[in-house]
Amino acid sequence: AAARDDGYSCLKFKITQGMPVIERLQRMLEVAPDLRFIVDAMQRYDDFGQMQDLVRQMADLNVVCLEDPFPRDHHDWYRQLRQEGGIPIALHLASTELILQALQEDVADIFNCSPVSLFEFVRMADVAGAAGKPCWHGSAVDLGLLDLAYIHACAVPEAATIPHDILSTPLHVNDFVVDMPRREGERIAVPDTPGLGGELDMRAVEQFRLSNGEIR
Repeated sequence: AAARDDGYSCLKFKITQGMPVIERLQRMLEVAPDLRFIVDAMQRYDDFGQMQDLVRQMADLNVVCLEDPFPRDHHDWYRQLRQEGGIPIALHLASTELILQALQEDVADIFNCSPVSLFEFVRMADVAGAAGKPCWHGSAVDLGLLDLAYIHACAVPEAATIPHDILSTPLHVNDFVVDMPRREGERIAVPDTPGLGGELDMRAVEQFRLSNGEIR
């Protein structure tokens, strides 16, 4: 209900074996019928039949995609699950090389791109887009300065159309930025001021600092 009231239309939902996945999705839809979900299995399922049954039950529950259903070396399972249809399959990858391998193996419909550099993200997204695959930028629930960089990068590639993980302001006690860009529900403005478009909040740094030191 809080997500709906704050203007969000898509939630990421992490799952593991033994969870009442379908029941939880149904309960959320009872409160917010238009809510969509990215369901992330985090490679935790090692039983194809169990995941196959779960996908069939999720087919009518507003699932945008199922991310990392199996360990990534189970290419045959990924292909078979995709061929059966129902829900798009997403892979969480960290390099253009891995995107190319996934395209060659035909194992994914969508990509969660989480590389170490923003240049590599744009490159990954462009390669995915050339193959007709949309993507989004993942995160580790980072702080505001890194989110500012993500915002710039996500605004570049045409294929970056799946809701991104830019979460510092709504999730953290303090995002460590003086003024984050304007946010309206799930949309956020691209900064248009110099640099990243934000200023490090030194008062927050002082408030939360645990120790001082030097790096040589």
